[in-house]
Amino acid sequence: METEPRAAFCASVSNFPNRRPEGQTYTAGRSDMPSSLAVQLAQTASLNSALLVDRARRKPTQSYLFTGREADKHDLDSIHAFALNAFIQLRQWNPAIQRYESALFSDAAKGLDRTLLPPDEAKDLDGNISAFLPLLGKDLMEMPTGRILEWLVRRFR
Repeated sequence: METEPRAAFCASVSNFPNRRPEGQTYTAGRSDMPSSLAVQLAQTASLNSALLVDRARRKPTQSYLFTGREADKHDLDSIHAFALNAFIQLRQWNPAIQRYESALFSDAAKGLDRTLLPPDEAKDLDGNISAFLPLLGKDLMEMPTGRILEWLVRRFR
């Protein structure tokens, strides 16, 4: 089901009309620009981007902290802000988690789309998450940990 938006996108891009005026020629390499652009776009299109954007077609958001309707009210930026504040608070109690701040809670991490990561980067991300989660164990019942888990689930699925 997730491939339907991608397939529709690829089909619509590949059917663009050739806008080259009659009789006009282009230099080598430029005649294939629309098709190579379409291929590049199709390769980098997130498999679930259409579902993430269109809230009307999505199922209610699953959440660790919020009810279904309340979870839909919180976008990724607000969940990131909750989690970053929680991380800073939890870091005071558990300094061992400091090393995961840039990998899991930075602005760069906020912009990551796991479906677009190359396999080696996805494996590094998996390793960081796998090493980070056990460090939360002793504080699992604390509210900051819940906010961090909400972020990890929502952002990195």
